[in-house]
Amino acid sequence: MTDEKKKLEIVSLRNRIVKKVFLATIIGTFFLLASLWALVYSTSNNRERAAMQQTQERLEDFLKHDIQIQKGLNSYLDILPFRDDLIVLVFDKQEHLLYASDQTFDRISIGELGVIESVRQDSRSYYRLTSLIQLDDGTELYLQQYRSFFSGHIQLWFVLVVISISILLLAISFLFTVYRTVSDEVYPIRKLNTAFRQIIDDSFGTKSQILYEDGILEIQQIADNYNQLILNMEEQNAKQIQFISDVSHELRTPVTVLKGYINMLLRWGREDEVVLEESLQSSLKEAQRMEIMIKDMLDMIRIQGNIADHLDDVTDVEESILDVVDNFKVLRNDFKFVFTENRELLPLAQIYQVHFEQMIVILIDNAIKYSAENKEIEISATENLEKQTIQVLVRDHGQGISQEDLKHIFDRFYRASKARTSKDTQAGVGIGLSILKKLADAYSIQVSVRSEPGVGTEFILDIPQVPEEK
Repeated sequence: MTDEKKKLEIVSLRNRIVKKVFLATIIGTFFLLASLWALVYSTSNNRERAAMQQTQERLEDFLKHDIQIQKGLNSYLDILPFRDDLIVLVFDKQEHLLYASDQTFDRISIGELGVIESVRQDSRSYYRLTSLIQLDDGTELYLQQYRSFFSGHIQLWFVLVVISISILLLAISFLFTVYRTVSDEVYPIRKLNTAFRQIIDDSFGTKSQILYEDGILEIQQIADNYNQLILNMEEQNAKQIQFISDVSHELRTPVTVLKGYINMLLRWGREDEVVLEESLQSSLKEAQRMEIMIKDMLDMIRIQGNIADHLDDVTDVEESILDVVDNFKVLRNDFKFVFTENRELLPLAQIYQVHFEQMIVILIDNAIKYSAENKEIEISATENLEKQTIQVLVRDHGQGISQEDLKHIFDRFYRASKARTSKDTQAGVGIGLSILKKLADAYSIQVSVRSEPGVGTEFILDIPQVPEEK
């Protein structure tokens, strides 16, 4: 299907509804009028036939006792109802016309006896009824009665026409009302569409402006969801802008330092060995710091789309902690890592193993960075029966964190003023704990921190257990 064909199939909701209602109204009106006309026609036809039969019987009874056909019939017809619409003919047995109440009916065939027939005379339609009667003296005559169907019920047909016109006017009024109503009801959707188009134009902050006073719950729910989406997009956009700004700021410092030392090397490094050594060492530190910085930022980006697929995964906490600790023992043999194992087997934790190990690496790495003097790090994992969680603890005896800085430790790029300075190559850029918090929120893990400057810091993770049915 081509784009042009798809485009042709797109119809306004208002026009689609009005079109369907219009067709339904036209069809309904047609069937209503057809049924009404058929009912009136059938009723009128039956009444007319019954009246003709009754009149025919009265005429037959009169002729049997009055041989003065011409004078007698004229007098008798004058007292009958529907005199103006009634035409009577009398023929003898040889079909010679003996009497005609209307002289234009002088050459009419006899027709079928006892049957009401439809005939035309002078471009007009009539019902005809013919009967054979026998007078008292034995003479046989043909009696014919003609009656115009429409003339006999002109008032009824007039009323029918008036009713039909009224129904048509009502149908038109109904369609107009539907059109206006649908236009009013579709208006909030048009407002939403306008808001969506503004989003396409990057007009963040625009609300759909559909209030509860509009009276459409479903549209209001769409508007609420839309407004929440906009808030989330604005927040995410602000975070991205802040992230780019922070990264630019963080990268600017080591790049500036590297540039400065390279300029020193170009000017004096070739002749002054002290300047050469100092510049190379400082450049190496800044390069290492940039490496850590880039690694942290890549970790932050990597977990963005890697959580939803693993929310149902489970992990053996103790086994994962042992693997992480063993790796750190090799990498940092200058530190002492104390892992307290449980006597009883711990339940499985509701978390993806890679993400759990990443959280432990972040906590241990963080502890290492700020434990320059007392290089002992404690790790433990226990079951919290009350919370139905696996409680993982990582404790260091380093420089600690002040109460003021504790409020911001999970903020991206935040570093305590004294503890996390750019002069420390291992300090990173303050992304690690932000990654940990993001993972914790995704897996409904409660993170608590206790710290005292000069004493140390303790992080506790309460990780949900796997339910028994799993």
